[in-house]
Amino acid sequence: MGPVSDTAEPAESAEPIFQFDSLLQPEVSKCPWPYYKRMRDTNPVLRAGGDGSEVVFIAKHEDIDYVLHNPKLFSSNGDQGQQMAPLIPISFDPPVHSKWRRLLDPFFSPREMAKLEADITLQANELIDRFIDRGECDYADEYAVPLPCSVFLKIMGLPLEDLDAFVNLKDRLLRGTGESFQSQDEVQKQAHEELDARLEALLNERRRQPQDDLLTQLLHSEIDGRPLTQEELVSASNLLFIAGLDTVTDSLTCFYSFLGIHQEHRQRIVDDPEVIPRAIEEMLRYESPVTMVLPRQVTEETELGGCPLHQGDRIIPLLGSANNDERVIDDPEVVDFDRPSFRHYAFGAGVHRCLGSHLARLELRVSLREWHRRIPEYHIPEGTELQWASLLRQVEHLPLVFDRVE
Repeated sequence: MGPVSDTAEPAESAEPIFQFDSLLQPEVSKCPWPYYKRMRDTNPVLRAGGDGSEVVFIAKHEDIDYVLHNPKLFSSNGDQGQQMAPLIPISFDPPVHSKWRRLLDPFFSPREMAKLEADITLQANELIDRFIDRGECDYADEYAVPLPCSVFLKIMGLPLEDLDAFVNLKDRLLRGTGESFQSQDEVQKQAHEELDARLEALLNERRRQPQDDLLTQLLHSEIDGRPLTQEELVSASNLLFIAGLDTVTDSLTCFYSFLGIHQEHRQRIVDDPEVIPRAIEEMLRYESPVTMVLPRQVTEETELGGCPLHQGDRIIPLLGSANNDERVIDDPEVVDFDRPSFRHYAFGAGVHRCLGSHLARLELRVSLREWHRRIPEYHIPEGTELQWASLLRQVEHLPLVFDRVE
């Protein structure tokens, strides 16, 4: 095998650019930028699929911005294309969505998240302690998965000893096991039923024995002057579980696969830790671990980018494409930690912007700070072929080698 590489080119013969199941292919997840560019240049509003599973992919920043900021025309209400109940709050539009955000936002406010920094710092260093003397680790398995998952399980009040089982459940929920979107449905439906049953049991337990955790707080919350129903509690907890156990892991593996290859960027963080917040925003923009949002449904006849859209069409904005659109950002293929501020869509935009973005940024900031303080020199071994998960971009195993520096 040759040296590790983070670049790839889409097959020139691939027509259309995206078949319906193309986003499940690891070569696209590994290096999506050429695919995105071809879409923006040739098919920025692309119908794909069939047999009742047709979707419309949206690739240009301008069009995606319009979709994300117009929930009345591009609705999140109801079916999200999976065999499951609506998820609170993302399965609803304003004004219902706004009520739920007013309830949930305070739990994840910057002030509340700041209270977690000392504990996250401790957990980060405890994980590093486990492998630093070896001079090598699987960064994905030994750090990127356990850190954010442990943090979130503590917030929710879920048992830490069940971490592996929860991670397995989350993977089936988000990625399934099939080779096509259609074959994913049954796997995801089964996983949702398992998660709902676990959450039901935990909520019932908290009713009997309240604790200082988010599940207990939700049990004592109200909306429209009434307590939440069991169905609402399970739905809201379900979404928090899915988001809390995956997206930071995805971001960490994307970041460190990039830094493990691009030594000048790694060294910049070591030499100037003050750059870390800007580095996080730039790598979120470039890597875009969350490649897309859940389907939105067109509510009336309209058009986008000159292409007609019909009532009932299901559209998927490609966030990764918007974040790398050369029409709105100079040299998008260049990772520049000194880039002027750019409002990327790594956390979405509009009313459905990610509820946990403050927690995610905190975990990323602590991780980059503590890791580079203790392990400033590291790289991916030559000859390593990284394997990428689909849809939500994640390196499944990320070997790093390093010299210990205390």
